[in-house]
Amino acid sequence: MSPRPSRRDELVEAALSAFSERGFEGTSIGQLSDATGVSKAAFTYHFASKEELLAEAVGPFLDRLGEVKRRHPDAPSWPDGVRALLEDYMGVLMEHEEVVTWIDGDKSVLNHPSLGRQLRESNKAMRSALAGEDRSKRARVEAAAVLGMLWRPMRNLDASEVDSTRDTLIDLAVEAVGTIREAT
Repeated sequence: MSPRPSRRDELVEAALSAFSERGFEGTSIGQLSDATGVSKAAFTYHFASKEELLAEAVGPFLDRLGEVKRRHPDAPSWPDGVRALLEDYMGVLMEHEEVVTWIDGDKSVLNHPSLGRQLRESNKAMRSALAGEDRSKRARVEAAAVLGMLWRPMRNLDASEVDSTRDTLIDLAVEAVGTIREAT
């Protein structure tokens, strides 16, 4: 028997669901309290603010993205190192599918001072790794498009479709990185 989630975990789950449905700005503490059967006072016992709840909801995803980059060298070898990097990255996107689909359409995370910076830095590091030695603007834009090739299906396909096409998505992304690297 698995342990019952803590009240704090229930609030995070309810928040992710509500943020996905109504957006961060469109979700009130009262709605979260109602959804979980927790009073507003109990809510503030667990989270001082909705922004703190946002950080708790998105933090594990951002931490895992940072781990991906730390596990792979700055310019991974072609093609095996690139494939491993993209497989690892896609795995994190799939593991945090609800967060990915929500933040892709809600700019609250990007606009948040620390969370937005963390996401931008993670994406910048990934673009740099994918571009390899080529530091041109074109290579950075192409690398951003490769990341988009993996992010966009998370929002446009259901989880089972993403799972069943995962290898194809990664094959296409690796091929695109090859095009970037051949241009140098």
